[in-house]
Parts: sequence; C-alpha cells; structure tokens
Amino acid sequence: MQDCFSDYADNYIEYRDFIYSYFADRPITDGYDAQREGLEFLDESKLTERERFIMVMSVIKWEIEHDMLTPELEGELDYYYDEFVTGRLAEHISSEDVEPITTDLIECYKKIFE
Repeated sequence: MQDCFSDYADNYIEYRDFIYSYFADRPITDGYDAQREGLEFLDESKLTERERFIMVMSVIKWEIEHDMLTPELEGELDYYYDEFVTGRLAEHISSEDVEPITTDLIECYKKIFE
C-alpha cells in the first residue's frame, strides 16, 4: 500500500479513486477498518501536508459515503474545513485539485456539521 500511495500522492482524484477501488476488495465493516486499511500504513512524519491531506480526505469522503465516519476523522474534517475557510489549505492544493477538493470538502462538511 505504501508504494501505491507514492504513485498517486500528487493527485487527489487519482488517490481518492485508488482508495475506493482498494476498499472495494477489503472486508471493511466500519470506519475503523477503513482507517486501518487506508491510513495506518504510512509514517506521517515523512508526509508533506499536501500528501497527508490527500490521504486523509480520501478516506473521510469514503467513510461519509458509507455512513461510517469515525470521531477521529470527523475532527480531521473539521480541521481541514477550517484550514480551507481561512485560506491556509490553499498552499497545499494544486491548481488541478482545487475544484474536486473544494467540492468534496464542502459536501462532506455540510453532510456532517450542518
């Protein structure tokens, strides 16, 4: 899985699609399974903030769509939404990722917090 992340780390859509495909082949029954499968394989100390965001946001989106959001990732969603609203997240988003990230982040936030 670590090698797969490296292949998609520069593109949010590609990594999100990879996570959806990867999870389809796993027996995921709750959000903690998704976190374990999608997040625990990486050493966060070696990630850029952009890479971490792409990885976490992809799992958040999947968990919300499957009604499995864990409290930990709910906190991450709230954090990233605040970073987005204040403009601090912009420096970590490439121009090609702005639209899909904005759409997914706002959609996920509204579904959970509004």
